[in-house]
Amino acid sequence: MAMSERLAQLLVSEHAPYRLLPHDDAIDAAHLAAVSHVSGRALAKGVVLRDAGGEFLMMVVPAHCQLDLGMAARATGRPGLRLATEAEFAPLFPDCQLGAMPPFGDLYGLPVYVDGCLRAAPEIFFRGGTHHELVGMRFADYQSLAKPVTSQWCFHSMAKAA
Repeated sequence: MAMSERLAQLLVSEHAPYRLLPHDDAIDAAHLAAVSHVSGRALAKGVVLRDAGGEFLMMVVPAHCQLDLGMAARATGRPGLRLATEAEFAPLFPDCQLGAMPPFGDLYGLPVYVDGCLRAAPEIFFRGGTHHELVGMRFADYQSLAKPVTSQWCFHSMAKAA
């Protein structure tokens, strides 16, 4: 499977500069950063959540961090946030491999909230719909295309070392 068709169409139609980084399989975001030779601070992971009303949203945080649901709920004003299950969110991303959805929730009808810490990275990397390549682009270009809600908040706590 190649890059998400929706993402590819957006990047081409907007003449957005990006690059693809092929990589070997990775079991989690930290391993993905290592095999791709990308900093965990620049690797963006999209997390699909559901609120108390059953509505979905996407939070995008640096891969080296864990999403703090309490911080996310306070910042978004959405009570009862929880991680969506794979069975719940898989149908939302029909052109993506399970768990490899790009952080462009708007392409799939989801609002997107981006952790403010990602703005510090000149270039961010993210899955583009497949588990075998990353998409890299300037954060400013990502922000212009994805139109996420961004602010100074941080939606994460540092991941605990194993």
